Amino acid sequence: MISPSEQGRTFNVENEREKLSKEEVANLLAAIGNHEAKALTLVAMQERVVYTRTSLLARIKNIQGVIPSWIMASGVLFNYGVKSFAPIGLVAKELLDPELNTIGLTRTEYGANIGVPLAGHLLEFSERQTFSLNQLFGSTHSAAPENDIRVGDETQQYKKRSPEIRIKIIKSLVKSSGAIRVVDISKEIEEDNRTVGRHLSELARFGIIEYESADVDIRVTYYKLADNSPQSPPPAHATSTGVPTRIIDFLKKNAGESFSIDELINRMTLEGFKKRRAAHAKSAQGSYLSTLGMLVKLGYVSREKFEQSLKSIAKISDGQRAVLEEVLAIIDGITSRNIEFLKQGKIKAENIISDPSRAAALFKKAKESSVLAARNTTQDNLGDILSIISQNPNISSLEIREHLEKVYGKRLSKTRIFGLLKILTSNSLILESERKNASYWTAVV
Repeated sequence: MISPSEQGRTFNVENEREKLSKEEVANLLAAIGNHEAKALTLVAMQERVVYTRTSLLARIKNIQGVIPSWIMASGVLFNYGVKSFAPIGLVAKELLDPELNTIGLTRTEYGANIGVPLAGHLLEFSERQTFSLNQLFGSTHSAAPENDIRVGDETQQYKKRSPEIRIKIIKSLVKSSGAIRVVDISKEIEEDNRTVGRHLSELARFGIIEYESADVDIRVTYYKLADNSPQSPPPAHATSTGVPTRIIDFLKKNAGESFSIDELINRMTLEGFKKRRAAHAKSAQGSYLSTLGMLVKLGYVSREKFEQSLKSIAKISDGQRAVLEEVLAIIDGITSRNIEFLKQGKIKAENIISDPSRAAALFKKAKESSVLAARNTTQDNLGDILSIISQNPNISSLEIREHLEKVYGKRLSKTRIFGLLKILTSNSLILESERKNASYWTAVV
């Protein structure tokens, strides 16, 4: 029998309007939301049926019809239940043979009434997109610490993973009326620039958003009104008498905003603070730079130099916005536990699982996406390993392997890593040292 602690969260009329916490939603997305195969596996599990490795594999084959698109290893499927579903109460473990310690899996009430509706909406959404759920939400591998959270009367394991960060990024993009800098997204969602930039790059790779990364060596200067800018008008500049006053008036009108020199001139022209003289654009820029230098020295204006990651911007087209708004609507629906949303999700899930062609197509999409995610080019892997070694001098191959998985979500064999290290060594990019019969690598400065 299923132990009381493994039954999962109870779903009934009394708590049907209780909102899910952001951590609970993040757990659901990591468990079933980022992969069509995981969502289909939960949906395929029938009520009051205890599945073994063999019977679960048979069920997955059956829902795909005569010619399955993806015959997964029984261990992989069963691990979905053990490692992804069970820790958050979507399925429960049942001891089938105490002597052999054999367990089976059965879908819980929480899995049927919360997990399945979410899976139904996401699977139906995936059918209409060119990208997969994995490409949308990213990998669930995470080096973040694991914590326990309370969910009703139960305890769930929680750690911050890619799907949660992706949703926060998507919300930031949808709220923005135009292009938004990486630094602004990072500040809003309280994540570092490197993490945000990596997620944006992946989303852009699959056409989900648009992302423009500035050149590596570029440092861009931005200007804004100083916090303690003098109240008195600025003095005239030797070569442009009226420019200082116009700049200060413009910055006061746009207090709190930062502008590069090009943005400043363009915005001042559009808002009537500067006459439009395209023929003298270069000389105007020189004059404004000289004037801004004076205003900085006098304390009227503050100056900041941003690295390229802060200059990188992301934006979405109208079509991309509509797709991402639909994603957020699904998240809002499951968070609020909207009754109609849950009913429709169940119907969508049942319709998909009852149609072998639809189930097979989704498994095929998941398979192709998984292959694509695992197809790491040698050049990319060399760059990632060199970056890891540069930041961690005297690092072992085992530690490199762990960093690749935790930071980049890549699982490379020991043989593959040694081959890549050999290439970097032969090109004099890293140095190998040996201590206690073990090799360690350091980047050549």
